[in-house]
Amino acid sequence: MTDFSFIRLEPTLDKGRNTRPSPVSNIFYLSQIQLSTKEFYCQITNTKDGIAFDGNYEVFVTDCNGTELLDITTKVRITEFNYNGIEQIKYEIAPIGTDFFKRNVLLKFVHTVSDYVWYSNPIIISDYEIYKTSLFEYRDYTGIDAVANVMQSIRLACWFDTNDAEGETSEYVRLNGVKVSGRLIRTELENYKFEKIDNFTFRRLNYLLSNPIVYVNGNRATNKQTLKSSERIGSTNIWLQEFTLPIDYNDTYTSTPQLFEPLELVTFYPSGDFTADGIIDEISLDFNRNITLQSGGDIKLFKNGLLIATYTVIDVINNNASVTTLPLTNGEYRVEVSENAFLSEFNELSSFIFWTFNVLNGEYSNTDYNTEFLIN
Repeated sequence: MTDFSFIRLEPTLDKGRNTRPSPVSNIFYLSQIQLSTKEFYCQITNTKDGIAFDGNYEVFVTDCNGTELLDITTKVRITEFNYNGIEQIKYEIAPIGTDFFKRNVLLKFVHTVSDYVWYSNPIIISDYEIYKTSLFEYRDYTGIDAVANVMQSIRLACWFDTNDAEGETSEYVRLNGVKVSGRLIRTELENYKFEKIDNFTFRRLNYLLSNPIVYVNGNRATNKQTLKSSERIGSTNIWLQEFTLPIDYNDTYTSTPQLFEPLELVTFYPSGDFTADGIIDEISLDFNRNITLQSGGDIKLFKNGLLIATYTVIDVINNNASVTTLPLTNGEYRVEVSENAFLSEFNELSSFIFWTFNVLNGEYSNTDYNTEFLIN
């Protein structure tokens, strides 16, 4: 049983830090896995010892000595599953939001109702020189991947370098001796480069590229392959790695949260039917996570089909956005919230939102039925 997770979890700090370098290496570079502070990532475990939390967990970013630097529990979702009788987890990391630059850090998973702790391998969490990295998203439909049923994702410190192409065609010779080519089948290629790759990342990259579904920076890589390593650089743990991927630019993939719920509007006001005396002159929206107002975001208010107000100054407190409106008198109203008006704490933009409500005359007077009920 081999755990090919790029963020592998081990039950001790020493095992977490061990990336199986050559025993003759004494200069170590551990920057091959670089998470952006603004993206979601999903991984699955395949540990022989099993791992489970039953919802009782905390997650921290630590330094390489295990000292806790940041609590990211609210930004990690864990789902447990059973594979071949052993408990495993799939977990998703939401945008962390804190940049540790080129400092090596680990993730520490704590089982809060026992003494169990798991540590990841060293990684980078930073947007510094993010242009020198590539996002890989991949999955299989067999084995443990079929049970986990998620698209795994990771960002690696390799970058797209140059385009290339290759073509295949059939040839035949006519009776008069003229050689004729058939239709050329052209394949788009992209060349990628790691300045530094180590044994840990190399093994997992080969596993990644063996999957039937692989997307690189949102574009489909269309064939499986196995890479060959190169000679290590001096007494380091790294070597230069270059590889080529055939790419289908017509087959694209856009990441979405898989274990986290997406950004959603939970409640809004006003909604339904009101009287002029019973409605508050306010528009309010509650989302399922904290938001901030984006430049250009606005709320438009229509009455009987006509635009009567546009609000660009919107009060935002945590997950609530609100505006005070002009007096709402009888009529049919429609509220429209512009697309991308709000950005969530997980770096998600809101979609276009609209709803309707009515302000009507009351059906009864406030003196009706007063003789039929006991009123304070």
